[in-house]
Amino acid sequence: MKTRLIVSVCTLLFYMLGFTGCSEVLLGDNKRIEVSSEALSYNLTSSQVQSDTLDVNSGSTRQVERLFTTIIYAEGQPEGWLSAELNQSRTPAEIVIDAKSNGLAPGSYTAELRVSSNDAVNSPVKIEVTLDVVIP
Repeated sequence: MKTRLIVSVCTLLFYMLGFTGCSEVLLGDNKRIEVSSEALSYNLTSSQVQSDTLDVNSGSTRQVERLFTTIIYAEGQPEGWLSAELNQSRTPAEIVIDAKSNGLAPGSYTAELRVSSNDAVNSPVKIEVTLDVVIP
């Protein structure tokens, strides 16, 4: 789906040059990152691993390129319990996510997985991740 953006050049040019005409500009097909889930939740006992796979697609007819992931852990919480691996750096792609409870005390942990690309207008896409470590 093409997105049309009408830029009102007349206002800018009126103030700068006294021009009174307007212009319409077609900016083309905006690339968007679409991920199959907005949130993930895990409930694990100690020393468990759970994996999920998310689909990453483009919200347009063109591929989103230069995809990468970043994990942001909640302040004051341990890091390293979450991993995310893209199978390729362009859409369509998959992210394999592993949540690991190894070495974590019982409790709740949160992180934000960000899927990003300089190629997409909605970058980064944020996925909230919660891990609850419970006593068996």
